[in-house]
Amino acid sequence: MDPALIIRALGGVIEAAIHDMPNGGSLWVKDSKEGDRAVVVVRNSGYGSWDNDLSVIFDPDGARNSLTGLGLIIARKFIEAHGGQLHIDGEQGKGTTFTISIPI
Repeated sequence: MDPALIIRALGGVIEAAIHDMPNGGSLWVKDSKEGDRAVVVVRNSGYGSWDNDLSVIFDPDGARNSLTGLGLIIARKFIEAHGGQLHIDGEQGKGTTFTISIPI
């Protein structure tokens, strides 16, 4: 595992979560070990902007027009390069949950 890439991926996810709260809010980060995987959950109380826009989050052309830019695309690539997954679940007006799962 390349710790520098994982740290950059986590930073990109946290930055996206903060971007989703332009008027402030709460941000929670929790880590755990689930079997042979490390799991990090980042949750915010923001807009949940990605509820209807998940298809363009990981599309470089769509991301250029979104709030997150290429940060989540890069984060996902780094996580997947380590055999992991990035899952995003948002509900408009109720916040967004980002879940990173990586084999350890």
